[in-house]
Amino acid sequence: MSGIDSALKRSGRLDWKIPVFPPDRVERIDLFKHYLSKIDMNQLINFEILADKSGRFTSSDIELVCREVRNAILLEEINSALTTSDVITYINNLQDGGLSLNEGQVKDFLEECRRMSVKNPKLETLKLEWGLY
Repeated sequence: MSGIDSALKRSGRLDWKIPVFPPDRVERIDLFKHYLSKIDMNQLINFEILADKSGRFTSSDIELVCREVRNAILLEEINSALTTSDVITYINNLQDGGLSLNEGQVKDFLEECRRMSVKNPKLETLKLEWGLY
């Protein structure tokens, strides 16, 4: 919300504010399954481990990891069966390089949800994943 011009936020312009939460563990499993299913290669993947390793990731972060994995396969950096360990390498690379969200943005999001009186169980999950109690 902070990046939107105040003229657009006046009453009558953008009256509906719909919070979009980062994916929870189950949704991260589904996202990894979806994006990695597009890779035509033998896969030995434990999606539960990938979901656990990718806490704090947005859906676009997961998509980026899977795109990087696909590029590594195309460049023949990965040339045998794709494993969980291969994907974790790219998860770790993204964590080191910076995720889409940072703690300040999550705090602002939680504050905006509080102001809007949002009641959603995902709020607790988000607080827990970010250690914001």
